[in-house]
Amino acid sequence: MRRLTTAVLEETAEILDILNSENSTPVFNPSIAVLSAIILAFTASFSRETLVPLFLISASATIAFFLKIDLKLWIKPVILTFLATVVISAPLILLPENTFFFKPEISRVEEALSLILRATAASAIFTVLIIHIGWTKLLEGLRGLYFPEEFVFLIGFSIKYIPVFLRDICKLVAAKEARMLKGLKYKIAWRSMAAVAGEILLRSYEKGLKLHLALNARMFYNVTSTLPKHSINIYDVVLLTFTALVVAAVML
Repeated sequence: MRRLTTAVLEETAEILDILNSENSTPVFNPSIAVLSAIILAFTASFSRETLVPLFLISASATIAFFLKIDLKLWIKPVILTFLATVVISAPLILLPENTFFFKPEISRVEEALSLILRATAASAIFTVLIIHIGWTKLLEGLRGLYFPEEFVFLIGFSIKYIPVFLRDICKLVAAKEARMLKGLKYKIAWRSMAAVAGEILLRSYEKGLKLHLALNARMFYNVTSTLPKHSINIYDVVLLTFTALVVAAVML
């Protein structure tokens, strides 16, 4: 159990580290890339046709190839999303037929596959664009779209802090199990592991406060007034056209 928990936490931390990458010369305008990523992710999530998620997955792989993104970095979040959605959608297969509220004529297997495809496609298209522009350009793109500064700060804070927090949990779990005697019953072991929750909360508050103060100490200027200007190039036009065509195809 510890190995599974540690593996999941470490993989999640590594994925957020991937999003924490930098790119000083992205091809796309950050605001247009973020806007297209959000629109395409929503389109993939709420589409009812099977071809749309499949097309977006293939398009994401094509974009990653042309932008020279390391496929290992891109495919890891997509695979994790796929596996998580498989676990979540597993109860759909166990449900009896005619228990769906939206389209009763759809079988439970088709509904589960549709959910898996939509979640995977949304993760694929969103991740490939965010990895390309980097996390600092992601924040610039959100500010360029006039998102509230508090929201932008929380996004940047989460990308930086969550990996540190997850790895700290792994260390606490390992240290707690190292002190436990072998042969303990599962009930006693779970109670012992549950005691880690209080320490995790205290450490998360302490680390979060320190990181918050450290980030504020580096922001001696008004970030909204010094937002860099990004011009629109042919790649931005192609991306916007692609986004508009996908949305139009889903709506028609």
